[in-house]
Amino acid sequence: MPGAVVAGPINSPHELSGLFDLALGDGPLALAVSGGADSMALLHLVARWRSAAPSPRDVIVLTVDHGLRQASVSEAAFVADQASRHGFRHETLTWTGDKPKTGLQSAAREARYSLLAGALLSEARLRGAALPRALVTAHHADDQAETMMMRLARGSGLDGLRAMRSATMINDVRVLRPLLSVPKARLVATLEAAGATWFEDPSNADDTYERVRWRSLMPQLAMYGVTTNSLTSTARRIERAVTALEAATGDLARHAGLDNHNGAYASFDLSRFLSAPDDLRIRLLQRLLHRFGGASPAARLSEVEDLVERIRPSEAGAVTAGGTIVRWSPDQDVVRVCREIGRVDQAPMALLCGQTGIWDRRFAVSVRAGDAAGVSQSGSIMVRALGVADYATLRGQLTAALPSEAAATLPAFTCEGSLIAVPYFSDQSEALGGPVNPSGHKVCVARPVG
Repeated sequence: MPGAVVAGPINSPHELSGLFDLALGDGPLALAVSGGADSMALLHLVARWRSAAPSPRDVIVLTVDHGLRQASVSEAAFVADQASRHGFRHETLTWTGDKPKTGLQSAAREARYSLLAGALLSEARLRGAALPRALVTAHHADDQAETMMMRLARGSGLDGLRAMRSATMINDVRVLRPLLSVPKARLVATLEAAGATWFEDPSNADDTYERVRWRSLMPQLAMYGVTTNSLTSTARRIERAVTALEAATGDLARHAGLDNHNGAYASFDLSRFLSAPDDLRIRLLQRLLHRFGGASPAARLSEVEDLVERIRPSEAGAVTAGGTIVRWSPDQDVVRVCREIGRVDQAPMALLCGQTGIWDRRFAVSVRAGDAAGVSQSGSIMVRALGVADYATLRGQLTAALPSEAAATLPAFTCEGSLIAVPYFSDQSEALGGPVNPSGHKVCVARPVG
């Protein structure tokens, strides 16, 4: 039968080595485990692989409780028990607050990766690690094929059709997907052979979700040769083409003098940008919109294509897209991209001493443990956008100012309503004084992600 694949369990040490040795590299790992078949198979396989390794690996299992079902608490407890049986540490992360009525799956994914990244960055920082640990997920070949079909139906470009990558960066954390070549049937067979149990999420059978509808169509498509194997093979070939285009986009960024200004905004030469092929210009802008668009929904490819068409050498202009403002000026020969202040979540983020979080999907923010006594008696420090008014107060004291609309979107740390630090200006903290607590910049940290 065309596209037939091996459906038996993963048993051999040789296959485990092939899946994990190179993919997972060295150093500590975190496994994202929900309690479903895919992630429970990952947990069991990594445990077997780790037990055969010549030296022990530090592994922590993370479970995100989205708070969407009553059973989620018991499922997280089940994962904690299974992790303990394998000698792994476990932590449950909870998505709190209001849940959207539309786009729930997308919002849950954003919340999940934000929680996971925050936990890993905190863990790495507490251990003094130079780089955050890797997050390992259980995405498999069927996920890859379904993702490709969904994106094909939307008219995605090459970046969408490359589907998921085996290694990528999300919220400043390296995400690894070592099971992308493995069909789901083999993961289920692996659990069954081990006598292991798992939970079935009812949403996996809810055809109001696009992915579930595509999943139900896959057996029919396979009758015409559109199989998981053929789709994942195509995705790998597209990946090669995208890799080449990404390298060319990097060359354009360097040629155009791209400066990301330490996460505040981006600027580059207009004339050199306009001299590049259309696809490279689209890719460079997509990259910058993603980086500076924060937690806003990403701009559609068609929006970016329209934006590229509007950037002309004859007249200045400005366009909002994907949570950013893009401005260009032929007179100054410059294009600038910055976060749109009106799109930044106005609810402050609370941080305790020693805690790290991802703020607006643009900055990893933290408060140094043990150093905050002179700043906060309550132990809680808030992070919000600096805002136009506060920047206007600080601007006269700065030796190197920023465009106001970019500076207003920087993370600012407050305590009991008072501004205590704007880490972007920490090298000028001695000159600030006034509304900024002189100890704040010794305690509060903000680092661009991505």
